[in-house]
Amino acid sequence: PMASWGYTDENDGMDGQQPRYTYVLRNYVREFGHYEKQSSFWSNNKACLAQIEGNVVFNGPRAGINFNDGFGGGTNVTKNLIYNQCRESGDHGAMNAWDRTAYLSDVKYGEASYEAQMNSVDHNFIIANYGASQGFDTDDGSSWYDIHDNFFFLADAWKMDYGGHDSRFTGNVVYHGANDGQNCVNTWPFLAGHGAVWEGNRCILPRSNNLAGSI
Repeated sequence: PMASWGYTDENDGMDGQQPRYTYVLRNYVREFGHYEKQSSFWSNNKACLAQIEGNVVFNGPRAGINFNDGFGGGTNVTKNLIYNQCRESGDHGAMNAWDRTAYLSDVKYGEASYEAQMNSVDHNFIIANYGASQGFDTDDGSSWYDIHDNFFFLADAWKMDYGGHDSRFTGNVVYHGANDGQNCVNTWPFLAGHGAVWEGNRCILPRSNNLAGSI
């Protein structure tokens, strides 16, 4: 497993002490998490502008890729195959994100802002088997994610909770194999001007006609 780890002064990241432009390309990763529990193939911690591309990831204890926070943004996760995750845990996705603190950075505008640059999660094949629920679980306020043109198998489509905002879920295909009440859409209310986009997706429900959870 690999991790990118930066530092901030409380929520102020203007000193630039955060990894940027990290490339994680074409790795074959399996059977991790035997010694370091709750680990992921890639963990993004106070880091930004990474490229996570073309990796094959399977047989892990928790999420295969994890965003610990929303610092800066601008990370691209593309053309990865991820499956057999969450073998020792549940209540999250084969990919997972949190965003519990608003960080100040210059990533989006070149000057201090609490807005992050949009992250792109696209053209991935993700199977949410074992204890996973979502293909990509945008949890705990996760914001500024452009999730498009992915294939999520055995997965809830999109959960966006605890104040998450300004994200997009478009052009995805989701095959949902169960019925747990958040099959296609499950979001919380949004503040004016900070909503989210759900557009052009295909959500296949072989065992349910319940499209959404609490909205």
